[in-house]
Order: sequence, then structure tokens, then C-alpha cells
Amino acid sequence: MKARALESYVCCLFFLSAGCAITDYSPWPGHKTQGEAKLLFQEIAFTGIDPNLDGTYSYSVSYDHSNVPLGAFPGSITITSYHNNGGTITPSGTVLPPAFNPDGFADRLGSLNGEFGSFQFFPPWTPDQRWGKFFVSVDTDGDCQFFANVKQDFSGSPFGPGLALCFNAPTEETGEVVELEKFASLDNLLGRIWDGSLSNSFNMTVTAISFNGSEHAMTNPFTVAMKHTGFRPTTLAVNFTTASGKELLQSILSGTTDRAPTRLAMRFAGGLKINLPQSWQVAFNHAVLRKALGQ
Repeated sequence: MKARALESYVCCLFFLSAGCAITDYSPWPGHKTQGEAKLLFQEIAFTGIDPNLDGTYSYSVSYDHSNVPLGAFPGSITITSYHNNGGTITPSGTVLPPAFNPDGFADRLGSLNGEFGSFQFFPPWTPDQRWGKFFVSVDTDGDCQFFANVKQDFSGSPFGPGLALCFNAPTEETGEVVELEKFASLDNLLGRIWDGSLSNSFNMTVTAISFNGSEHAMTNPFTVAMKHTGFRPTTLAVNFTTASGKELLQSILSGTTDRAPTRLAMRFAGGLKINLPQSWQVAFNHAVLRKALGQ
């Protein structure tokens, strides 16, 4: 994995947290998935958007590029957004813990339908919340069609997903078996995970966010707790019921155009700035954001 993939992961996860459907995807040249292939680094849980959209999310793709000329699109790619109830608010007002895949990324079947996520990230694991299909998107042309590619919506939300994400470049996939990589060339964050000097839980704080080059400095810095497996950061949970969460949602609503492609960048405490890769684009559903803000 290149450093770019880590940057994509960190930045993208913050925006997947709006109730996201990955709607567009570019294949690995010459590759055919074994059924569904789970996308690595894309699990996230969030609370405070919409009772129909809150929860824990994971994603898979299915396509056949094995007999397609290089540079051509394989006809269609199916992208499935899975969901479970980890991270939702119960009728009594209790927020359930996120229910991630307990193994993080290894030996994970591409299809999660009917499998369980666990409230406990580290062993011993207990099956808690069952995964099910939430949004099914079909990409047929290789362009960013965003919400138009959502063909099935099982969420119950009257507005659909809060965010559509277009990948114009492939990302890491896994089917039934994963051979773990060597990480000697990764940046300092992963180096610290590797040598054990970074604890299993750590924080990243967003101090500013940019939309198409226009930066909004956070009055209430947005701190997110992350976890890692001992190899890589893998999960992130976001609570938008806080003042900083509401400010972040309002900045997105004010700084973007409804359902239009948006370039993103984030600045973190300590000075680190991460841009969403040029090959990735996002589009926000303002109806979902307004509902989350009570507008």
C-alpha cells in the first residue's frame, strides 16, 4: 500500500460518515473479482445523521475485467454498501457501540450479507449486529454519475444516502484470503503502529476543512477516535450530535452545492493537510444534511 492510500483512507472516512453509498468505481485492469470483493479501509460508524442512516457501514465490489482491453470499462460494476445497527440510538436513548468486522481486514469474505459485526474490536469477539445490504449501485460507464447509479435502497430514508462517492481509480480489495503486505515503506503513522509505539486507540483532530479550495476553520475542532489492528488504522466512529459535529455538517452544507462533485481537503492538529485524491470525487445530499441539522 502506498502512502496515497493511507491519505485517501483518512480523508475519505470522515466523509463516508454522512450515510454514504459508494456509487462509482474503476476496476483493476485485467482483474475479475471472486464474487464480491470487500473494499479495505472503508468501514465507518456514525451517529446523529438520521435514524434511518446511522449505523456501521462496509463496502464491496463485483466485476469482470479479465477479457476487457486496457482502458475500457467492463460493462458494469456492482457496488454494495452494507450496514448494521452498531452506532444507532436505541429508543431508550442509548448509543450502541460500532459493530465492525472484528478481524479488521484479513480472511474476510467479500459478501457480508447475513454475517455479524462485533461491538468488541479486540478479542474475544462476540457476534452482535448482523450485516445487510443497504444501497446497491451499478456503474455502467466509468463516469461519476453519483446518486443516479443507486439502483436499490433498503435504508428506509426518504432522501437516500447522504453522500455519493466516485472512485475513478481502484482501491484495495479482498476476497476470501488476504496475504498481508510488508509495511516498511509507509509513513510515520503506520511506522508507529508497526513498532507498537502507537496505542491501539488514538485521536485525530480536524481543525479546518476545504471545499473546492475554500477553507473553513473549525471553531470547535472535530476530534475522532480511531483504532488499528496492529498493522493499519481500520475503523473510525463519528458522533454528529456534538457541537463540533454540527459545525462540520453545517460547513459542508454551506460550502458545497447539492449533489454536485466536490474537491475536499482537511487540515489536522499539528499541521498535517490531506487532500482527497484527484481520482476521487464526492457529492453531498443536502436534504440529508438539513434533516440532521434540524433545518
